[in-house]
Amino acid sequence: MSSLPRTRVATQAMLEANARHRAHLAQFECSECGQKFTAQFSLKRHQQSHTGELLYVCSIPGCGQKFFNSSDCKRHEMSVRRHANLQ
Repeated sequence: MSSLPRTRVATQAMLEANARHRAHLAQFECSECGQKFTAQFSLKRHQQSHTGELLYVCSIPGCGQKFFNSSDCKRHEMSVRRHANLQ
């Protein structure tokens, strides 16, 4: 540990914002693993990982990689580097 004195860097506004964020308790629990989420859509997206279903397929011809959720698939499709060998 450093022998330097600790300084307070968080402003009051930052502390209040953090307190508001923490006010949202994780109330949606995964029945498979017990992980908790603050939003129901996050739980639903997470539950897909337990089913093993890969519902989203890359639309780039010749790729065919599959994903649990649409956002991962879209991010993959936008990556030129991942598809450089297909052109």
